[in-house]
Amino acid sequence: MKPEEAELGKKPWEIFDREVLPYLSIERLFGDLQSLRRDGRFWQAACPVHRDQPGAFSIDPQTLEWNCFLGCGGGGPVQYVQNTRGLSWMDAAME
Repeated sequence: MKPEEAELGKKPWEIFDREVLPYLSIERLFGDLQSLRRDGRFWQAACPVHRDQPGAFSIDPQTLEWNCFLGCGGGGPVQYVQNTRGLSWMDAAME
């Protein structure tokens, strides 16, 4: 099997994890959040939905996984773009 044929059999999230995720950073992905600041190992900010609640949104800088403590949920970078911009998984991953 040729390398390009092997790529065709990969799931979109496998390609995203290998080709995009290594180039993302807190600042690049979450830089527009209000009150973004480091708090020990994690970063904290006001949730993009609950803007008046500083510190309700937590980001793990090692995995770029996020969690809203006020009920928005959590996830990785693609889910963040999906939730904040109303995009499908594929459109969010491409953005």
